[in-house]
Amino acid sequence: MANSTKIEMNAINCKGEKDAGIDNSVKNYVPGAFVIFVTEVLGTAMLLFLGCMGVCIPEIVDVPVVPHFGGMGFGLTVLIVIQSLGHISGAHLNPQVTIAAVILGKIKPLLSLVYFMAEFIGALLGFLLLK
Repeated sequence: MANSTKIEMNAINCKGEKDAGIDNSVKNYVPGAFVIFVTEVLGTAMLLFLGCMGVCIPEIVDVPVVPHFGGMGFGLTVLIVIQSLGHISGAHLNPQVTIAAVILGKIKPLLSLVYFMAEFIGALLGFLLLK
């Protein structure tokens, strides 16, 4: 049998001293309703603006149209939004995802109203940016 070694991990605080306990306050952070509202507005606006702009590029620039161009544009946009904002609000981006989260008990029904309003305003903002 091989000898196993126990690795002990200690955090180092700002003063350079070893801290035996790691602070979990950042790990357990729950954003407020306003932060969720702003991130959902930004995420939905980015989805509409960048996704639809990716579909419109072949019409603006004389580029041969590839059948999967629009799908790839929306897919990459969703990837960018989820990676940049998903850790804050969950990046629902869609009222149907919010309804599913309420049904599964992931968010409270009252908070879903914040998500719905943010998604609606974000969609309008993204559409207006395209005009």
